[in-house]
Amino acid sequence: MTTLVLLLIDLVSWCLHRLGLRRAIAFGRALGSFVFHLVRVRRKIVLANLAHAFPEKSERERRTIAKGCYRQLGRLAIEVLLMPRMTPDEIRSLVRFDGVEPIDDVLRGGQGIVFCMGHLGNWELLGYETGRRGYRFVAITKTLKGKLNQRLHDTRKKVFGELPASGSFEAGLDVLARGDVLALIIDQHRASDKAVAVEYFGRRAATSPAPALFSLRSGAPVYAGWMTLDPDDVYTVHFRGPFPVPEAPTLAERLQRHSQMLASDLESIVREHPSEWFWVHRRWKLAEAEARAAAQQGSTTASA
Repeated sequence: MTTLVLLLIDLVSWCLHRLGLRRAIAFGRALGSFVFHLVRVRRKIVLANLAHAFPEKSERERRTIAKGCYRQLGRLAIEVLLMPRMTPDEIRSLVRFDGVEPIDDVLRGGQGIVFCMGHLGNWELLGYETGRRGYRFVAITKTLKGKLNQRLHDTRKKVFGELPASGSFEAGLDVLARGDVLALIIDQHRASDKAVAVEYFGRRAATSPAPALFSLRSGAPVYAGWMTLDPDDVYTVHFRGPFPVPEAPTLAERLQRHSQMLASDLESIVREHPSEWFWVHRRWKLAEAEARAAAQQGSTTASA
């Protein structure tokens, strides 16, 4: 059954590529609209996240953002499906870099870089294009299971390396010691006692302090690349930084302040491009757990 599904996906990919990149992207957006209106996968989560993030907006405005989010995810899905078939010219037509010169200067000096990314725009295409342009790029990623996800890993391996999300700290330091780019996704919930809490859209979110830890151990500077869509329908990767680890009385405070710095910078650009972020993710599990604990404590106190 899996083989048949993969063959069907290959056929769809071939047909969409023959259709032309821009028509295929339009199809992806239409697919996203279909999922929002009829399939409704995770729609309640998206609308709830937006209600917390943008209480000042009307329900109609938040639904418009949600529709845009699903349309962008549809586009992303088609672009990822087509990436192995895209020519270098087709990829260049989709992505431009803005402000990459400071990073180039650091790398030319033989120093590695801790590079932070978020679920904004098409993060898969960001990694793919960065590696395709010749940057020695290694990403710490979650290992995705299944033959279909293995296709994605195989596509990534053509242009950049991967390290597993757990147990890769020393290997990540080796990447930086070689003068390469170590990439981290920083806007996912971190279910660990090693996580730090940051304010993201006014709610507490558990975040990995890995960028600061890698920087402190290696001396590598921390930069970020946030990907957004321009009016001409081309992605721009906005390179920001460096983000130095602030001084503070304790290591825990230094990690928290640095993580907050990155979260605030990402939030600022998501506020400018709200429909392009990954609102389907349950980013605020920490805030939800704290709210449940507070409610339970209040109930216990009331009944005492």
